[in-house]
Formats: sequence, structure tokens, C-alpha cells
Amino acid sequence: MSDQKVVVPSSNLDTFYTKPNNLVDLFENSAAKFASRNLFGTKNKTTDQYEWVTYDAVALRVIVSAISSSTQRATLPPLM
Repeated sequence: MSDQKVVVPSSNLDTFYTKPNNLVDLFENSAAKFASRNLFGTKNKTTDQYEWVTYDAVALRVIVSAISSSTQRATLPPLM
């Protein structure tokens, strides 16, 4: 085992790492690239088969949830 340490300058990490820079970018890129592929699955106990949700379906749920959430916030009275 080596005691050497790798030092990465923190001033501009973009020179070392390309996008995605965060989880939102990662998910959006993956949803665009793999839209029709399975992302999450659950096992149906009755049929003993897995039921899958695609990247596209999850992305749509995220968008609808964000719109719904922002709409609800807009109608709430301001806090005192």
C-alpha cells in the first residue's frame, strides 16, 4: 500500500471533470440517452414477475411532480 496522495487543485474542477457535474445533470443525460430502457423494477408477488418503469416514465413523473409542487407553492399564503 502506498502513502502517496493525489492532490487535485480545487480552483477549477471543470478542467479535470466533464459533465455531469451533479445528480440532476446525470439523471437528465441518462433519461435522454436511455429513455426506453428499464430503470426501476418491483416484483409482483401475485405473478412472480418483475414490473419495470423506464427512464422516460420516471423523467415524466419528476417533471409533473416539479410542476405540481411549484404550482402548490404559488397558491399558498405567505408566511408571517
